[in-house]
Amino acid sequence: MVDEAGNDSASHDYRAEMSAREMAERAVLSIARLLGRRVAREHFEELQAANDNKAHPPEKTPSEGEGGDGGGQ
Repeated sequence: MVDEAGNDSASHDYRAEMSAREMAERAVLSIARLLGRRVAREHFEELQAANDNKAHPPEKTPSEGEGGDGGGQ
């Protein structure tokens, strides 16, 4: 719908109709969601580290007589 000034009323910014309280509530909820996701990610990473049951390849140690330089004797 177009008003007398030629403005499309459907394109009004929804924030113009929101009260300051509604805007603050939206901002707070958005920040809370972001923080919650961050905490959840950190907690999940801690759980993964604590439950690391993956098979790790055995560490290679120099065989007797090699001296650790790989050159034999």
